Amino acid sequence: MMKAKAVPEHCKKIKKRLIDMNMTQRELAYAVGMRESYLCDILKGLKAGTKYLDKIYEVLDMREKIDDMDNM
Repeated sequence: MMKAKAVPEHCKKIKKRLIDMNMTQRELAYAVGMRESYLCDILKGLKAGTKYLDKIYEVLDMREKIDDMDNM
């Protein structure tokens, strides 16, 4: 049996911020300019999504930078 991969901390922060802002993943994906399915993969930790993280943080008004994210 395979062990489930842990979700990266920055993904948890993004999910929490979505809840705090009462924003859906669909709305965030649209605002960032990506497919909703790709955003879902990022939030599950299946894709790194480094190309989009700065824009995600900008849309969500988060202070973190890619350099600070879990030593990707």
